[in-house]
Amino acid sequence: MKSNPIIFLIIIIYYLPWLSIANEHHINIYYHERLPYYKMKNNKLIGIVGNRAQQILDKSGITYRILNIPAARQIDEVKSNEEHICAIGWFKNEEREIFAKFSMPIYQDKPAVLITTKDQTDILKTKKIDELLANKSLYIGLKLGYSYGEFIDKKISQHKPNELHTSKGNFGMMEMLKAKRFDYFIVAEEEAEELISPTNSHFIIHRLSDLPPGSHRYFMCSKKVDNSIIHKINQATKSLSF
Repeated sequence: MKSNPIIFLIIIIYYLPWLSIANEHHINIYYHERLPYYKMKNNKLIGIVGNRAQQILDKSGITYRILNIPAARQIDEVKSNEEHICAIGWFKNEEREIFAKFSMPIYQDKPAVLITTKDQTDILKTKKIDELLANKSLYIGLKLGYSYGEFIDKKISQHKPNELHTSKGNFGMMEMLKAKRFDYFIVAEEEAEELISPTNSHFIIHRLSDLPPGSHRYFMCSKKVDNSIIHKINQATKSLSF
């Protein structure tokens, strides 16, 4: 028996809107393994930010799947706006607000600190961020695609220190620091405490006196994500009273 192309076309036209609606309500949640912030255990997010994000997602009632995606690729895919994506734990700044939607804050970092080596006497005697970044004899290690928060981002832009950019994570940057590829890098205090053990004799945490409380972290979503999804995430965040 021959199939009727007209009937087939009618069926496709009928189901397309429903397929579109189903796709709109499926959100890809992006994270990347980064202790102490995010890690997966038993198919659930854990960590300082991951645990909060998991509670928010479960409370929100949205349909989602969690994917481990490198940070630089997360930015690229949110920018491209081809999929319904919400990436966990990103800072909000003016540049990102052009191509992304943001939830309300889900976490605030402690003040940033420096990781350097114990032989860096010029760094260890420095107390102010302006003095540090203005020192042209030093190189700072910076992560590609990262914001260090509005305050530090503006200071880096203002002073234009010698920079070495890398896509490596924190442990990779520790190895680069040890190899003297750069002289120091900036991390949140939570990360520094995870990276440096009390028995480590080579690296040291250095605190500057004028750094403000850390930046807030958000769900950063592609523009394709409907505002109703952001609203559900925000309502869940409010109800959990972090």
